[in-house]
Amino acid sequence: MITICKSGAANESACYTDFAIRAFCIYLCMIVFACVNKACFIFLQAMGKPLSSTALSR
Repeated sequence: MITICKSGAANESACYTDFAIRAFCIYLCMIVFACVNKACFIFLQAMGKPLSSTALSR
């Protein structure tokens, strides 16, 4: 996929392509934290702590 992104379109600059690759990598890294956050607030809700769960889910 990186080779597809690096070739890019004819009118794209190298800076834009570099930005797009970095933004996509950051997005993929943040998915892990979002999943952990979701697991934590579901666990807190199951343990009977709705206020902590609500605070964490926002």
